[in-house]
Formats: sequence, structure tokens, C-alpha cells
Amino acid sequence: NSRIRSMSDTINLTLSADELSIFVDALEAELEDYTDAAQEAKEEGQSGQAAAFNSAAKRVLAVLEKMRGLSAD
Repeated sequence: NSRIRSMSDTINLTLSADELSIFVDALEAELEDYTDAAQEAKEEGQSGQAAAFNSAAKRVLAVLEKMRGLSAD
């Protein structure tokens, strides 16, 4: 059992189409949560938190787009 040593390490993962769909759905919900949290933080004048939530949303979106690309194959 190998361990991932850094965030930039890559992994290979085999998923069924159904499992991929579950990941996409979860990432969509996560993206919505981060987007909502960023907006809420902005409205409350917490620019640091808003920036952190926006950054997280961008990272989730990048993974989501990658997953959506796999589901289109």
C-alpha cells in the first residue's frame, strides 16, 4: 500500500460510470457550498475568509471539470 507523499503526486483510480457520477454529484455540492460560503463571508466583510473559500471553490471546480471530462468519454 503506497502513500501519497505530496499534494502534487498523481494516482490511478478505476471507477465505474456510476461511481464517477457519484463523485461528480459530490463535487457539485461541494462547489456550491464553497461558493455560498464565499458570498456569505464577503457580505459579512470577511474578505480573508471569502478569498479562502473562493480559492477552495476554484480547486474543486478544476477537479470537477476533469471528472466531467472523463464522464464525456
